[in-house]
Amino acid sequence: MLSDQKLPGYRFPLSVIGHAVWLYHRSALSDRDVEALLFERGIEVSRESIRTWCINFSGEFAQLHPTSNSLPEPFRSTYFCEP
Repeated sequence: MLSDQKLPGYRFPLSVIGHAVWLYHRSALSDRDVEALLFERGIEVSRESIRTWCINFSGEFAQLHPTSNSLPEPFRSTYFCEP
């Protein structure tokens, strides 16, 4: 799980970077929207940093949060109503 650990060469902890990447990919927000949401939480970060994080950490995010295989069985199949 993400922690408050800082990676060498990065100013913000993994929890902030992970939240920004999660917002960008899961909510289909632009980097400007992510910047505004983080600013509302008191985190001042540039759009370029968010873009770089998304490029560098998207692969790790995809491995940590699988989408199709994590759904419970009832949600994987389609049910049709019979007349």
